[in-house]
Amino acid sequence: MRYPRYLSAPIIFAVLLLTALAGSTTWADSATNVLPARTDKSSGENILAGPNAPKNDMSDAQSDSPIDSAIIDTLKLWKVEPTAEGVRACLERFIPNDDRMEELYRLVRDLDDDRYTTRESAHRQLLAEPILPPTLLGNVFEEPSPEVVVRFRLIMKRRTQHDPQSLLTAVLRLIEQSKLKGLASEILAVLDFYRGTPRELAAHALAATATIDDIPLLRAAMESDIHTARYAALGPLLRLSKGAAATDLSSLLDDPDEGIRLAAALALADLGNRATLETLIDLLRAQSGMFRYKAIHALRFLTEQEFGYDPWADVEKNKEPIAQWKKWVEENRETCKLTFPVELPRGIPMLADARLSMWKIVMQGNEISADSVAPKIACAGGTLTIAPNVRCYLRSRTGYKNFRLRYQWRFSGGGLNDGGLMLYMTGADTVQGNGLEVQLHMGNAGDLYKIGGFSGNVKTGVRSRMADSSEKPLGEWNEMEVMSRDGRLEIKVNGVVQNRATEMPTDPRSIGIRLEGAAMQFREMILLPLD
Repeated sequence: MRYPRYLSAPIIFAVLLLTALAGSTTWADSATNVLPARTDKSSGENILAGPNAPKNDMSDAQSDSPIDSAIIDTLKLWKVEPTAEGVRACLERFIPNDDRMEELYRLVRDLDDDRYTTRESAHRQLLAEPILPPTLLGNVFEEPSPEVVVRFRLIMKRRTQHDPQSLLTAVLRLIEQSKLKGLASEILAVLDFYRGTPRELAAHALAATATIDDIPLLRAAMESDIHTARYAALGPLLRLSKGAAATDLSSLLDDPDEGIRLAAALALADLGNRATLETLIDLLRAQSGMFRYKAIHALRFLTEQEFGYDPWADVEKNKEPIAQWKKWVEENRETCKLTFPVELPRGIPMLADARLSMWKIVMQGNEISADSVAPKIACAGGTLTIAPNVRCYLRSRTGYKNFRLRYQWRFSGGGLNDGGLMLYMTGADTVQGNGLEVQLHMGNAGDLYKIGGFSGNVKTGVRSRMADSSEKPLGEWNEMEVMSRDGRLEIKVNGVVQNRATEMPTDPRSIGIRLEGAAMQFREMILLPLD
């Protein structure tokens, strides 16, 4: 019997709304067996990678460095082979052709069909799609009905458990670490479609894969309206052209994007181009702490001058140092000796990006976007600020093997002053995470706790540290230094050794920031790889 939609829609919409509020859905549960990769059950064929993926003659030879376990875990989850053919097929899946896009548009339109069975069928098919652009709804409807809005939100919410962005991140990192060649065109095409791809991630992957045959492609990318493509292309273009592309880069010194101006300035500085000095001084006022950090170190290296500029300080404190830099360059630009190529510190500022693109935020075992928790979690000027009652953790998208990590933290008070630093995180995201927690709970900073089955030769629990508390009073900044090398771990709090451990993991693993409801801040978090 066919029921009129005007009778069924209110009831269906009510069920959908209640389901969305409850955070679960029956049809989503019934479709989980096809996520995250579509598989033909009759043959076991992985449709995402697929035997019909285009063949190529590029080398699959990997670098001597082991691939991060987090990359391997993600690729296994999506059933993507860590080979050139598998990666190419996966990237092409991120770039639907016109026919495929029209099919997706049709399914979205069917969410508003008069027939319930058609709406339900479209819902199931969209849920089963391995790669689903988040802009689909806006491309089809100017003013979608409430039921369509709720259905689409449920689809996207369910899919966050297997977020395609995490797959793209893993694939780009694999290209970088394995140095797979011949994938430049696919990467640039993906950047056109997924414009939110972190620029450093794209740049490293493109630098690893580009060959001399890609120079025309890289030159075209320099003219792109996609800032990530311009940023990613300029390094390999200059390297592969052996400096012949310097004129292409000169125009980028006036690029509206701060990161592109910095990258162009650093590349041209390595050629002794003096025009970069003014650009680097302008970038001392950049919004991004990472850009300020790199600009000042480049200026100091090039000129061997020092005027007391602090990339993490506020604008007022840096007014005089910036004025001194400007005066010095005006007087000495044409005659001063420049030291190049520039060698920047190997330390990685982990909190320099306001978008937190180096991290994923995990709540209740699922990755969520930074926008969804702003302003409760906010990063600006190299300082991460956490509002009260936030309970989740941040996990670095990159794994680290041997490293030294330094950072400062403080609590704002007004509740339980608790939090933690997570080390050696591995495996799939869970509610608590899996790793070793370095306690930041006030009065117990430096204690160690095993989380999620972590193993190692370590004494854990309250008062497991080696010395009395070396913390500062509430509201003042504390500093922690973590040294992890060849399976040995040492923790210092304000210069005092508080813990040591041995038999720690020696493969690359993520670090994390554990938020347990306290109002607190982190700043000056610099990670130095020791490999």
